[in-house]
Amino acid sequence: MKRGARPGLSPPGPCFVMVEPSMSGPATTGVRQQADTLYVRIRSLALAFVRDDRGQDLIEYALLTVTIALAGAAVWFAMGPAIASAYTTWGTGINNQWETPDPGGGS
Repeated sequence: MKRGARPGLSPPGPCFVMVEPSMSGPATTGVRQQADTLYVRIRSLALAFVRDDRGQDLIEYALLTVTIALAGAAVWFAMGPAIASAYTTWGTGINNQWETPDPGGGS
């Protein structure tokens, strides 16, 4: 059995390092410090992102613009057939009022 392997468990993938209590030394301490440092950096970035309110106005205006655009698109698609029907009715009424002129010139 390989060193660090435990019976009944699959071996870790290539990106994992198994650290057992029996292992000690500068290599495991360095890995632990790097992991702690990475955790602290990620946590501080996440907290800074949550607490930072710069750009909030820009996001609010963008959301307002999207809301107005969606409302306009909904109205456009809802009124489109009604407008087409109105123009068709108007065009039919105009064509029905037109009289064909006399081909003889009227005399």
